[in-house]
Amino acid sequence: MNEVRRSVFHLARIAARESALEFLKCLRIPAFSVSCLALPLVMFLFFGFGMNWEPSSVPQIQYWTVAASCIGAIGVGLFGFGVYIATERGQGWLLLKRVSPMPPSMYFFAKTSMAILFSLIVVGLIFCIALLFGRIDLQLPRMLVLIAVLVLSTIPFCALGLAIGYLTGPNSSHAVVNLVYLPLLFLGGVVVPYQLLPDFLQFVAVSLPSFHAIQLAFQVLEQTSVSDSLRHVTVLVLYTVASLAIAVWCYYRDEGVTYG
Repeated sequence: MNEVRRSVFHLARIAARESALEFLKCLRIPAFSVSCLALPLVMFLFFGFGMNWEPSSVPQIQYWTVAASCIGAIGVGLFGFGVYIATERGQGWLLLKRVSPMPPSMYFFAKTSMAILFSLIVVGLIFCIALLFGRIDLQLPRMLVLIAVLVLSTIPFCALGLAIGYLTGPNSSHAVVNLVYLPLLFLGGVVVPYQLLPDFLQFVAVSLPSFHAIQLAFQVLEQTSVSDSLRHVTVLVLYTVASLAIAVWCYYRDEGVTYG
């Protein structure tokens, strides 16, 4: 029993240290930290405060509080994994990690922790601004649940970013992530509300993970039926599993391969 405790404590210490270093590394890269924080905040301030647009049955400020938070969660997951996994593969960093005594799972755990923490910062800033100006009126328990749902919705996009990071090279990953990121926002009912999309695009929207992520948040906001929420969670879990399966296949395919 003592041996098991020591092993668990050792892994927890590695996970905490690796996660802290990963967060500091990304925080010190302005191209990542500033862009991941700035884009959702600018979208929230411009559309939530600067435009008189009621996009759906949800009040405008509440809609953009959720939408901007979702934009941040998706961006952190895709760019934090898709771009940096591909770059670190090209630099040979993952090969070095394989021969180190640290378990490989700790590397991916640290990146996931970093993405969740960045997502929490983005969502927290957006909600603080909305509360500061008195533009959102939610009871504390429901608001905390909503924030938790928005932050945890980063995980499926981390998995998707991981798959992209292993499918692309360091020179093409940024372009590919952008080609995935923008359609997820515009076709998934995030930037353009689902109700305003043409019928054929609504058919596309319901097949995208971004649609289910933002709709799950709206389910919490509007306190609708649990069955609808379970449907959105199921789709997001399936996307996560499928993306991880692709990433694992690419991981083993990549053994012995380097990129210059």
